[in-house]
Amino acid sequence: MTEDNNDVPQTVGQYLIIKILGSGAFATVYLAQHTITLAMVALKCIQKRKLKNQAEFELLQREINLFRAMDHPFISSFFEVLEDEKNFYIAMEMVENGSLLDLINNNKGLSESQARRVFIQLLTVMQYLHYEKHVVHRDLKAENVLLDRFYNVRLVDFGLSKAFSKNDPFLQTTCGSPAYVAPEIIKELPYTSDADIWSLGILLYAMVCGTLPFNGDNISLMLQQIISINPPVPNHLSPELKNLISKLLIKDPNARIKLPDILKHSWIVDYEDPKGLLDDLESIKNLSLVHSNEVDAGVMSEMRILGYDTAGIAQDLSQNTINQRTAAYKMLKRQKTIDEIKVWQEKRDQRVQTKPKAAHAISVLNGNGKFRPTVIQPRRWKRGHHAKS
Repeated sequence: MTEDNNDVPQTVGQYLIIKILGSGAFATVYLAQHTITLAMVALKCIQKRKLKNQAEFELLQREINLFRAMDHPFISSFFEVLEDEKNFYIAMEMVENGSLLDLINNNKGLSESQARRVFIQLLTVMQYLHYEKHVVHRDLKAENVLLDRFYNVRLVDFGLSKAFSKNDPFLQTTCGSPAYVAPEIIKELPYTSDADIWSLGILLYAMVCGTLPFNGDNISLMLQQIISINPPVPNHLSPELKNLISKLLIKDPNARIKLPDILKHSWIVDYEDPKGLLDDLESIKNLSLVHSNEVDAGVMSEMRILGYDTAGIAQDLSQNTINQRTAAYKMLKRQKTIDEIKVWQEKRDQRVQTKPKAAHAISVLNGNGKFRPTVIQPRRWKRGHHAKS
């Protein structure tokens, strides 16, 4: 343990802490092992003394409540929350292949086919957040997209996320990461989930260009550029992709492309069977950890072998109850789901490659482009970070 984290015991509940994975201003994340299932988890530790007032405590509680309500294959899984006298702990899925930021920087950008794969997975997450959970993420960026062992995505960090009402979808707080933040937020105008679409456009640009469209050390200048100029789009990108990026990065949120239209865009449907894509987007929902009132018989059997009493666990799961049993179930179920997602994606890859245009793109675009990108530097906007709404 570091000096700043010497209040963290070696064992927290049923978790054995192994090492520090990373730390920030408000939390330290540890690699830990669940001592019964032997699953590896990420254990986020928040020191109570760093929560300076009731408002900061309420923000943490909001983050936990939003995170625990999420159940999507491409969102990092929440397992349980614990606390002792000095700390709060959030046990969540350990995603082992680093971040999308690392992948972009290590490869100086992705091919269009690789970026499309990640982009469509993120679209399923946006559909889930915006239309089912009515949540705006507000901090969609490359370092908040993690990759599992098969390079399928997991969205993380709901610290800035906010639920909205269908009758009143507008939010007010100025927050986010400066290179990804939408113009309407910078202008301090009321905004909606369209702000996430802008951030998705920035992320797509970063994937295929290897650099951010708006970047630099002067944050004030960067924010002014986001409001006033259109970023240069490299010539090596396909016309369809250039068109999609331009529609994602329209500065007027009312004119910006919407999620249903993104799924119909030529950069996707020209390389996809549209019906197959819609079927895939529907079927991915079946890979959630808790599906209706059903439980996974194989996972339940494994839990009984490990010594758990499984009576009533289906009800606990359906009511989103947090306890040691539901945490163990979700850990074991997530391990199965990782393999099921791999099968889902492999079927998609096989079908997509039967499209002539897709096969051409895979062979042509996997090489090194002529555009020479710069390294993406992670950066977070401090302004509004602790605001409530």
